[in-house]
Amino acid sequence: MYNKLISICIPIYNGEYTIEGTLKSILNDLSGNEDKIEIIISDNCSTDNTLNILSNYIKKYDFIKYFINESNLGFDRNIDKIINLASTDYVWFVGDDDELDKGSIAKVLDVIKNNENLKSICINYSLYDRIKEKYTLEKVIGIDQDILFKHPNDFLSKLGYYPNFVSSLIINKSNYKTDLYMKYYDTDWFHYFVLYDIIKDGKSYFISHPFVINKGYEANEPNSANKAGVSVKIFLRLLNYISNLDEKYYEESTKNKIINNSVFFLAKKVSSARKLGLTLNKEIIEKMFQLFKKNIFLYVLVIPVYFTPIFIHKLIYKLYKKIK
Repeated sequence: MYNKLISICIPIYNGEYTIEGTLKSILNDLSGNEDKIEIIISDNCSTDNTLNILSNYIKKYDFIKYFINESNLGFDRNIDKIINLASTDYVWFVGDDDELDKGSIAKVLDVIKNNENLKSICINYSLYDRIKEKYTLEKVIGIDQDILFKHPNDFLSKLGYYPNFVSSLIINKSNYKTDLYMKYYDTDWFHYFVLYDIIKDGKSYFISHPFVINKGYEANEPNSANKAGVSVKIFLRLLNYISNLDEKYYEESTKNKIINNSVFFLAKKVSSARKLGLTLNKEIIEKMFQLFKKNIFLYVLVIPVYFTPIFIHKLIYKLYKKIK
């Protein structure tokens, strides 16, 4: 156990349809590195067949550790718990519906070996449509070379909000203390907020090859995580956090750039959320103006999209699906 370098941590809830694919992608990529890896699974009180599916893996592989919460802690608290369960400094979060591409573990081990005491590693990722069984985007972050970041502002400037994808993140938990981060509970962004705190004190690394495959269900489509279009509120919460990052480490100009560049993505989210039932909400409108009041596209794009009636959004979406 003392030779372990990375804890691959899988927070799971009702993952019976996807967890085997996730585990197999990890196990098939170990390539003789079993002595350097542990797999930690924290089950958030699943009510499906998750335990039965995992039981054979737990028996077969002694480096897979499985824990079940007595009640559903919610995403953020489960992330906090799984960090504390990890026995290594480096914690790699992997969603229960995502997969690793071949060569990912060897690459990460090599980065750790050649860069002492990194505070985080961010891995590029692809988007895969489970229904159509094809990639919709082969490389999400358009950077072609690995980057060693010596300052947190450079990390933010280059990567922005993209590391919000949980499976793209590896953090160094050597100085991690739950008490410092409880303030991020119930934000839906615990992993992302902790990341930007941790990297203030050292170097970080970006792996440009998309070694992680995002196979999660489309965030803008109907699912339990986007009931009534709640994803807009969640995304605005993320942008608000960026706007309040400590100016000692993150320049105001960098924060403003990241926020303003997200306006088109926000418009897309608003449109998707409206067709899922997002109603006109004073809190959302106020937060939009707070973040984008100097951005012309708030007035000519986002607000008009938001005030367009729901039935029109649904009609446009049906037409789009037929054409597509």
